[in-house]
Amino acid sequence: MDQAAFSLCQEQKLPICVFNFLDDKNLMKAAKGVKVGTIVKA
Repeated sequence: MDQAAFSLCQEQKLPICVFNFLDDKNLMKAAKGVKVGTIVKA
């Protein structure tokens, strides 16, 4: 995630889900709403 995307999320008060993208299953879990990684809130 670059600084511009992070700043946009912060300005719009959007939470960011940070997780290990190298694990193939994590993306599908996150898309399904399963708790994976860490939620960062502004």
